[in-house]
Amino acid sequence: MWDMGMVSNGDIRNDTVNSDTFIPLDQLQQNQAWLASQLENGTYNPTQEAAVAYADLLRSMSEEREGVCVTVVVRLEQEITVTRTAFKGELQLSNSGVAPMTNISVKLNIWRADDTSFSDVSHSAFVLGDPVGTFTSGVNGQGYLDVDSSGTVEWLFMALPNATSGADPTVYAVGGTLQYFVDDVLEQVQLFPAYITVLPDAELDVKYFWQEQIFSDDPFTPDIEPSVPFSVAMMVHNRGFGSAKNFEVLSAQPQIVENEKGLAITFQILDVSVNFQKRQAALGVAIGDVVPSGTAVAWWRLTSSLSGSFIAFNATVVYNNPLGDPRLSLIQSFSVYSLVRVVRDFRFEDNVPDFLSTADDNWPNVLHSSKDNAEYFVSVCPPSNTSILTVELTDTSVTATIGVDNDCTTTGWLYMRISDPWVYDNTTLIRINRGE
Repeated sequence: MWDMGMVSNGDIRNDTVNSDTFIPLDQLQQNQAWLASQLENGTYNPTQEAAVAYADLLRSMSEEREGVCVTVVVRLEQEITVTRTAFKGELQLSNSGVAPMTNISVKLNIWRADDTSFSDVSHSAFVLGDPVGTFTSGVNGQGYLDVDSSGTVEWLFMALPNATSGADPTVYAVGGTLQYFVDDVLEQVQLFPAYITVLPDAELDVKYFWQEQIFSDDPFTPDIEPSVPFSVAMMVHNRGFGSAKNFEVLSAQPQIVENEKGLAITFQILDVSVNFQKRQAALGVAIGDVVPSGTAVAWWRLTSSLSGSFIAFNATVVYNNPLGDPRLSLIQSFSVYSLVRVVRDFRFEDNVPDFLSTADDNWPNVLHSSKDNAEYFVSVCPPSNTSILTVELTDTSVTATIGVDNDCTTTGWLYMRISDPWVYDNTTLIRINRGE
């Protein structure tokens, strides 16, 4: 525009040039003169100014990202089913007399077969269900049975964990007292005892491991990045003397329950493994029996449509059984951990995965071993404290010797992150040997 005679803002003609992008010639000449003087005096460093401008740009981009970050609450509902032992007691009663039986009541007693004092433990070692039967008004003191008729009443009851001690079964006697009136005359009958054998129950410790960092498409870049599967796993350990029979987990697809910004994000279960055995992708996972002192793992791989991080984990356990008593739950403890990596502790090889968890900053601090549900402290050796000392190459393998400086512990479990000394992608880590 300068060659058209427009060299200052006052020379701009309407609809000829955008004043927001126009640089007056006199202003440009002033800026050139100032820059020449600054360079001559040594007070202007182009490299430094470029670095400052780049830092401002990064800060602006970061602030822009932070301004659109949203929180989404994801729920993964899973149902655990285990086959339990329950007992059913049945009483059949017939009235062949000439008058109705009224105010019928039955009181059950349960005692150890070897207890000569016959101490009743029906409420301290068992949970009794309500009687269900064909008597009019039941058998709680209001029952009625007409002449030339019969009735049946049943009880469902289950043993509490304290009904047995150790690995041996315990035999109990189940008896009681039948009471009723005939023509206002009280009749009482002692029920002949039946014997039941109570086996030890399982006692389960359940741990969930949920990967914190999720890699997928970055909404802040023009390219569509591929989704990298992430892991969710459940480790169940049986510290009881009985087996958890037919242990099964039914999982629903993850559901977004809070998404106030309406973020377009989805989660999908890809596949599942039991221990290290991959199963066909399905929501139901049949683990089988978890034997005493045994451990089993169900391991799901999922994908997310967007990248992100899980910043908090909350879990709730709701126990349901036919008798509605939470004391019958086989789950003794339940906890959730932020997962760093699924690993394998070859010291106690049991063909069951082990897990590294973290408390903060994505560095592991605990190894959860499938052997006896043990937990081991893990020391961290960051990349700044390690170095590659030697690299030996053959036609089929590469062997690297890693040095660790004195700032890293040399006892117990040690976690390191190092650069891969092999530049090709088609390689697999075979083993790591620790030389002490």
